[in-house]
Amino acid sequence: MHAICITCGTQFTDNATRPAACPICQDERQYVNWNGQQWTTLADLQASHRNVLREVEPGMTGIATEPG
Repeated sequence: MHAICITCGTQFTDNATRPAACPICQDERQYVNWNGQQWTTLADLQASHRNVLREVEPGMTGIATEPG
């Protein structure tokens, strides 16, 4: 299982257990929601979200992941 931090989107190496904490989100400048550290997996994201490509301006394409 490759755990993905719900807050910052960092994916961690394959491990049988989720990390105790995300080192990026432990930085005092990073927001972590009121429910605390939460994790997801690529399979969970693929089941509930999709990637969308949008032209932001000529020559610049934005990539977003959104529910759907």
